[in-house]
Amino acid sequence: MKDKYSNNVHLMMSALKLHRSRCEQLVGQLGIHHSQHRLLMYLARLPSAPSQKDIAKEFGVSYAAVAVTIKKLETSGYISRTTDDKDMRQNRIQITQRGKEIIDKSCSIFRSVDKSMFKGFSQKQLNEFENYLLKIEKNLSDEER
Repeated sequence: MKDKYSNNVHLMMSALKLHRSRCEQLVGQLGIHHSQHRLLMYLARLPSAPSQKDIAKEFGVSYAAVAVTIKKLETSGYISRTTDDKDMRQNRIQITQRGKEIIDKSCSIFRSVDKSMFKGFSQKQLNEFENYLLKIEKNLSDEER
């Protein structure tokens, strides 16, 4: 039998799982794999082009795994590779206009799913919910100290 705490945690986790599943389903319809999308999102928010080594380190995966994803994205025209001016052995990876268009479409999908998730909520309820989440976050971060 669940207590009031575990029941609420279960409901929150279930809602987040459904949200993620819906986002992944819709982004998948753009014709891009989850790992490729994650890499494009990462590249889109960086001020400068990282190296393949930087990407591997950021994602905690092998250089070879990154190379495979990069090759697929490059073949599809979502990214480009350029040789580093300072170290000719390294490639710099940057998102192309076509890649930015995928990111724009996926961000639109995310906003749509977010909006759907909170359909029927008043502004007051949204504010209260945000305050609850902030309090939960604070409680958990205080526990870590």
